[in-house]
Amino acid sequence: MFKLYITVIISFLMLSLNASAEESEKNESKKINLDIYGYFGYTSMSLQDKDINGESPNLTGSNLTVGGLYTIQTNTKIKPVVGLALQGTYVTGDYKNDVGDKWKVRYNYSAILANAGIKYNINEKFNFIGLGSLGTTTRDEYEYERPIGYPGNLFTTTDISNHYIYSVNLMGLYKFGDLFSMGANATLGMHTMEQKFRKESKDLTYFEKSINLLFMWSI
Repeated sequence: MFKLYITVIISFLMLSLNASAEESEKNESKKINLDIYGYFGYTSMSLQDKDINGESPNLTGSNLTVGGLYTIQTNTKIKPVVGLALQGTYVTGDYKNDVGDKWKVRYNYSAILANAGIKYNINEKFNFIGLGSLGTTTRDEYEYERPIGYPGNLFTTTDISNHYIYSVNLMGLYKFGDLFSMGANATLGMHTMEQKFRKESKDLTYFEKSINLLFMWSI
């Protein structure tokens, strides 16, 4: 997954820099008011209550997100925006059970998010974007790694279903030209899901915090 991050980041930077170099040849009237963005960074997910294994692991890792925002109205300082995003997250954690055995948890998911919010032009160089997001996952892998010597398979995968995401995303951007911007964003989110293993099932709620490096290309 790290190699995927590097490939996407390099490709995005090359595209953005090429676009910025050509922006003087662009006519502003031809813009379609679309912002294409990507960000990656640190993610933590803390479980409220306990999982199906009777534990409350705190998970940390990384995320990669790409998306687009369409500006509905452009002749105001505060502009309404809507859009979609695709997100991939990989987090891990560990805990010790009642007898001191150390277990590991790995959670990997892909999601699609619908976004709506505002874009505020602070001045000619700085922009702020605030988004509310609602999403669901297209793929979930929630896996336990048992301690060596523990009876049974080394890895145990549990099924995750009905995974929904509710989040707030705050973005701060510095414009390097009419097309390319760079900045940072912070995400606070809540995840609700159902975890199943054999005949058991349990509703889980995770709270997510994420800090990311952000790139945006306006066309």
